[in-house]
Amino acid sequence: MKYLSEQTVLAAYDLLAKLDLPKEIRTSINIILIIKSLGVSNLKPIRKDSIKDSYGYAFNLGSLFAPGESSPCDDERCNFINPFYPKTGNKLSISESLDQWMPARVINNIFGGGTQWRSFIKEEKNPDGSEIFKFSYNYVDEIRKLFKGAKIDLVALAVWFCRFKAFENEASIGSIIAYFKKETNLTDNEINAFFTTGSAIALSYSDKMFRTSVIRDKIGLPEGTDPSWLNEQSQVSTSASTKTPTQERFINMENETLSVTALKTVLEQYYQVILSGPPGTSKSFLANEVGAEYAEVLHIQFHPQYSYQEFIGGYVVEGQNVEFKQGAFIDFVDIALSAENSGKKYLLIIDEINRANTSQVFGDTIQALDRGATVRLSLGKRVINDFHLPKNLYIIGTMNTTDKSVGSMDLALKRRFTELYCPPDPNVLLKLCPPENGFISLTDFLRKLNKKLISVTKNREFVVGHALFLQDFVKKEDGLFHWDYDKFQTLFNYKILPMVEDYCDYNFDQIKVVLGSELPNSLTDSEFKSALINFMNAE
Repeated sequence: MKYLSEQTVLAAYDLLAKLDLPKEIRTSINIILIIKSLGVSNLKPIRKDSIKDSYGYAFNLGSLFAPGESSPCDDERCNFINPFYPKTGNKLSISESLDQWMPARVINNIFGGGTQWRSFIKEEKNPDGSEIFKFSYNYVDEIRKLFKGAKIDLVALAVWFCRFKAFENEASIGSIIAYFKKETNLTDNEINAFFTTGSAIALSYSDKMFRTSVIRDKIGLPEGTDPSWLNEQSQVSTSASTKTPTQERFINMENETLSVTALKTVLEQYYQVILSGPPGTSKSFLANEVGAEYAEVLHIQFHPQYSYQEFIGGYVVEGQNVEFKQGAFIDFVDIALSAENSGKKYLLIIDEINRANTSQVFGDTIQALDRGATVRLSLGKRVINDFHLPKNLYIIGTMNTTDKSVGSMDLALKRRFTELYCPPDPNVLLKLCPPENGFISLTDFLRKLNKKLISVTKNREFVVGHALFLQDFVKKEDGLFHWDYDKFQTLFNYKILPMVEDYCDYNFDQIKVVLGSELPNSLTDSEFKSALINFMNAE
């Protein structure tokens, strides 16, 4: 098992300690994340007494002792912190135990605290008299007002949240953020409103959990606390019984919707998969990654002129002769069917499967996609009465859902494929395009841009894919993509801006709603940098 290293946890702690959040939001955002973990939203109320069930998430957010450790102080006081307060200089914002603070103090803060809570929490009663509550309709806007333009470092908070977690393998920062987002039920709207990914933490791992005493040393001994509070625990039980969710098996969530592992699983079960989604969302990359494990991979790209003759077979003129020529698909099936290859696996990848007349290209073989079914197939002088697809042959199709030039796929064919949707995944950019040299966070940029595009176009397909930012001309020897304002202005002006204009049907009013009043003007140099920063800082 692997744990985040002491160096990584300390880096996250130091970044959180430097947060410049307004005083009135520091306690509130901690409690908001705790109750969000229960699933409460503006549509889903929860019972007031169920707050106690979120103890484990409060533990992950604030505990100063690992599972299996305990504070030597009376009543285990001073055993946790609010991660959104500066915590150095012999100060501790909370001087009671987590068990005492949860849930009584949380409930008291929400329902008996300041008037700010009344602007984003609504209390109600069930018919049985039990008390319930939910967020108000416009709670995100109300909470955002309290931030006064400040934002929380999402990278630091996600790493801090996972500081006790045992990983089967070294996880990427994208996976850690996806896990944190899942555990706290954060929506994309909330991520955009409250968080930034502008910092860079170099992840490293260790075979042992970090020493929690290093964090307590940074805080300093709270007044009136036993000096043993600072001591390193002699033994930490990472399998100790605890209410925290940190001991759950960690699942790699690099892409929140799809991963290579998920694709492999579905393909093994259903034989045919279509990867659909906007351009630049790693559909071909995923297909090729899976294909690396097959004995042979055949790539075919469909286009409007691609025909049955090329795919299945047909008569062609060669010189003065007219001969039947077998198509690429049938040749590939014959290879997979041969006795010497029965133990091997074969993969057909059809790029842009929706750009051809697919029902015409497949012809009668559509029925053979129902594995076990047979059809009669005439291939010139060769007649196959029981043509079928062997179970060692798999098919992946990729389909761009923003293509305006083609119609929808034939339903008879489409229902014989399992469809997996590939959305843009901004978290990929956290790992591959680290923020540096004062440049913006591309993760934040992509998340904000796509939110505005969907809001204006009312179409989830009209978005920009993360792969657009993985350009070879900015890739360095370390395998990462190093952007700066000069290089990014070219990408923006000649790639991103034309896409936005196309998605908005060249309606300049809509384009300005998406990009603001400055960026649509194809700016360069300092004017571009200023406009881009203004776009990132605007609500």
